Amino acid sequence: MNFYQVYPKGFASNTYVLEKEKRCVVIDPGQPRVAAWLAERGFAPAYVLLTHGHFDHIGGVAVLQEAGAKVGCLAAEKDVALGSANLAAWSGGVPSFSVDFTFEEGEMALLGETVRVIATPGHTQGGCCYLIDGRLFTGDTLFCESAGRTDLPTGDGAKLRESLRKLFAMEGDYPVYPGHEEETTLAHERKYNPFR
Repeated sequence: MNFYQVYPKGFASNTYVLEKEKRCVVIDPGQPRVAAWLAERGFAPAYVLLTHGHFDHIGGVAVLQEAGAKVGCLAAEKDVALGSANLAAWSGGVPSFSVDFTFEEGEMALLGETVRVIATPGHTQGGCCYLIDGRLFTGDTLFCESAGRTDLPTGDGAKLRESLRKLFAMEGDYPVYPGHEEETTLAHERKYNPFR
């Protein structure tokens, strides 16, 4: 799959795009402008995957859903994404969307590619990470030498620490693409992350 990053403007998340034959899996579209970015390249949004449901990760979901994308998240996160715990009031609101499918930890196939879903509660109750095509997308669970905050609705510090241990225990090394700031690697985080 071809890989792209759409950098945020203002207070929003990194958005990641995995493209195959002009159809895309979009991870955490934080802003509506992601749709225009895809259209400029002739890409069609087939799926949106949410690492979690906070406003800065879902602001562009509705316009992609209108364009035909199916929206999915971990089952435990659906209520966060669609309810007041998404903190949309902080940003003046986000356009309404629906969740088309939910899943649990495990594997699924999208666009003929294997998506490994890793449940990582802590930042939110149903946060998760995705391992796709050798890349680990960690949302607001794991950052470069840092980790997500747990003082927001449904956050839990003990669960976040468990989730981080789960990621650090994964075999091998992967490039890590977090919800905010720069990319890192799992090997680097095992060595230098203060939450290890």
